[in-house]
Order: sequence, then C-alpha cells, then structure tokens
Amino acid sequence: MEYDQIIFLFGIFTLMGWYANAITVKKIIKEVGYHKDYYPKKYIMPNRRIGKIYHLKKREIPKWTYIHLFVAFVYIILFVISVLLILITENSPIVAFVFLVIYSVLICVDVVHLFIYCLLYHV
Repeated sequence: MEYDQIIFLFGIFTLMGWYANAITVKKIIKEVGYHKDYYPKKYIMPNRRIGKIYHLKKREIPKWTYIHLFVAFVYIILFVISVLLILITENSPIVAFVFLVIYSVLICVDVVHLFIYCLLYHV
C-alpha cells in the first residue's frame, strides 16, 4: 500500500472512533437524564473544557459517558502518532499492521463497552 492509502485508512478509523464516542455519547447524555438507581453515586460533573468542546448543557453526566468523551481524543492522538511513524519508517508494513490492530481492538472494546452501558441505562 502507498502512503496516502494507509493514511486515508487510518483517517477513516479515526473518524469512526471519534464519531462513535463523541457524537453518540452526546446523544446518549441527552436521552439518559438522571437514572434513579445510579444517581448521584455514578454521576460526575464534567470540567469546563469538556463542557465547552462538546456543548454539554447538563450539569451532571454519568461517569461512563465522561470516559467515552475522553476516548474520542485518544483516536485523534493515535492518528497523529500513526501518521508520523508511517512517514518516518517509510511505509513499513509492520508499523501499519500494528496500528491497524490497535485501531481494531480499540474500536471493538469501545463498541462492547458502549453496548453494555446502554443496556444498563435502558437507552
């Protein structure tokens, strides 16, 4: 594969991971509200930066959604690192394969984690 194809592939993975975590969790926060079984023990107040970045209107959100909002930044950081290492190693297939596996595992873990909590909170 060429540089541009690998970078495009990692860009798609980054966009998928960011969308799944940032946009979907923001919609879930609006739907969940306050769950009587878990409030206030399992809720947290996000800091101002996260609230401004994601335009959160609610004061308190579930802890698991707060974690997913941070994981969205992990995808962006992983994309930058993968692009730099691919350019430095001159299109090494081993580096591309390692980052492909990392992206795949991270996306699978996020989907399973999100699915479990959506079942718990009846979303």
